[in-house]
Amino acid sequence: MYDQNAAELIGTIAEAPRFKKTENTNRSKIDFVMKIHRLQSPNSYDRIYVTAWEDLADQVKESYGQGDRIAVKGKINVSSYKAGEQNRYYTRVIADEVSVPKEEKGKGFGYVKFPEEKPAEQNA
Repeated sequence: MYDQNAAELIGTIAEAPRFKKTENTNRSKIDFVMKIHRLQSPNSYDRIYVTAWEDLADQVKESYGQGDRIAVKGKINVSSYKAGEQNRYYTRVIADEVSVPKEEKGKGFGYVKFPEEKPAEQNA
């Protein structure tokens, strides 16, 4: 048995990405929020926080902006910080890949395959 931490997301960049260089190491970093609609309720959505580093951060900065539809592959990261006497937790995805989603069903990364619905059986 082994554990696996993997996330594949398709959604829209909800607000302008925030790019910066880290103070101590001058590494590129970009943070952005993805808006992903819920299947059960198309009028509601989740906001997923994403961070990309180094060359990928530079690529996202140059290629994508608010309102763009993107696909992200990465790992889920949970961090915490102290706020007064309470620990606060936040969850984000650390991106390994960012791309435009493929529109072809069944062809590699960039699509979501949903189970086919079975037709309701009629009572005889």
